[in-house]
Amino acid sequence: MLRNLKRKGVAEYDIVAAIEKAPCYQKPDIFPMPYDSSWRSLSRPGAAGDLFQPVLSPHTPRPPFQPEAVDFSPGNAWWFSELCRLSYRKGEEEAGTAALTPSRAELLAGVGFREICFISGSSSQCMLAAVPAEGGAGAYILAFRGSDRFENWLSNLSAIQAKWPGGGMVHYGFKKEFDRVWPMVDECLPKTDVPLFFTGHSLGGAMAILAAARRPPAAVYTYGAPRAGDRTFVRRLSSIPIHQFVCHQDMVPRMPPSRIPFDFHHAGQIYHLSPGDTDSPQASSGRKSPFPRTSPDPGSPTSRFAAAAASLSGLIPGFLTDHSPVNYTLGLCAALSRENGVPECGRHPPAGRR
Repeated sequence: MLRNLKRKGVAEYDIVAAIEKAPCYQKPDIFPMPYDSSWRSLSRPGAAGDLFQPVLSPHTPRPPFQPEAVDFSPGNAWWFSELCRLSYRKGEEEAGTAALTPSRAELLAGVGFREICFISGSSSQCMLAAVPAEGGAGAYILAFRGSDRFENWLSNLSAIQAKWPGGGMVHYGFKKEFDRVWPMVDECLPKTDVPLFFTGHSLGGAMAILAAARRPPAAVYTYGAPRAGDRTFVRRLSSIPIHQFVCHQDMVPRMPPSRIPFDFHHAGQIYHLSPGDTDSPQASSGRKSPFPRTSPDPGSPTSRFAAAAASLSGLIPGFLTDHSPVNYTLGLCAALSRENGVPECGRHPPAGRR
């Protein structure tokens, strides 16, 4: 169903074009896609009060999770995106009495999932969740949190390369964070044949890629993830289904650079949730974005003025808002709506929610 564009050695897919060609697709007359341009959605994604909301409309159920699906699944992609958002939610082990309610475990239980453990290393965090099935677990999902501490940003800037066991070079800062947390993660992971998925947003996506190189999962889903390693490292992962999502103007997946003196590349398949950003080195189409934009493209003549105005108004430029975890969920929600011929996405937050 998906159209393989094969650009620069990476399989890229235009998810909107693919779904439009699906037999069940019916082009809606309107597409009221809410878009969150607040600082809060970027800086405190775990504090959101709308996690796991119905996808297509307030009257339709969430898509079923498919533990047997290792190829691209729009429904699974939506679940993983929401789990990435949930991984930012701080519980008692981090926030003490200031922990948010309902807790991660309560939110997971509300959708039929179960939290197995939450790992909080010195600078990296992740959670392991189980998707129950008759007779036991249907799948396990390890979700890595992205950057939300000063130490994370220092690691992001350490873009020199380090050797990876088994071959290839990877981002030194990412490897340093991964090596600190992996022994605790490995101890927590199930030792069974139940399908295991890795996912993560931003830095968490890079951590999921490194984890896949250490213990191959059933599949990997990342959202706004930076490039983690060189060509040799990426080739080592060629047998693992890796689905990496890029939202329109998001600048993080374009980093670190892939040009001399750097040698960083994406693994797996790239899916564009919001095509039309022709300034992007991974732009796959001139089609307009399904999102109503609140900021111009970074290369437009008015981008500097818009960025300043957005800062004053509490909004942020598109190349940052597109990195917000909630906007990845919204992009997948749009894809699911298109796939089902539904002209609304089911996210109807009250004015001023954020």
